[in-house]
Amino acid sequence: MFGIIRNKFQTVQEGITASLRGLSVGDQPPRDQAAELPVKLSAGADLLHKYQTEWSELHKQSEENAHQAQCGKANFNLFITGKPHKMRMKSWFMYPSMQVVDSVIARLHHTCEKQSLEIVRMSTALANLPQLIDSVQLLMDQIASLQGLFEEVETGVLRLEDMIEIQELQEKQLEHRFQFALYKEKKLSELESLK
Repeated sequence: MFGIIRNKFQTVQEGITASLRGLSVGDQPPRDQAAELPVKLSAGADLLHKYQTEWSELHKQSEENAHQAQCGKANFNLFITGKPHKMRMKSWFMYPSMQVVDSVIARLHHTCEKQSLEIVRMSTALANLPQLIDSVQLLMDQIASLQGLFEEVETGVLRLEDMIEIQELQEKQLEHRFQFALYKEKKLSELESLK
């Protein structure tokens, strides 16, 4: 029974030891050095702002180009026909080249928004990284203390097994002494009856 318990403790201890070997903290720079590294946590926000500003300028310029194209078409019609061209709202969508530019801009806008969300997620994850490292370190400390406790329990179980074996041996010796005393008395009584 105690052998099974001891085997289980040994298995758990070996598992913890293997886990500790797999999670080596020694590869990480010490916390003092990590604080001195030149890390700019707002880099993601700066990139996001840069791309949003560029996209806004591109969008504004494309709207101005579309408006100028409409005005150019109206002036061209006036020059050719002598009649003014009535500009309708969003009539530039009727021309294939403008549709292509519009779809490219829409895809670019979609891509920029997607990248913006990814940058926000990444910066959030990076901001939580020190807390994650602290949590992992705390867990590793707790695992080390558990390993020490397992070793103490294993030592206690071994001592208990030894004590049980000693007690069983003493009980057997006592039983043998009792049997020997009975046998001795029996033989003495036989000897006296023979006299």
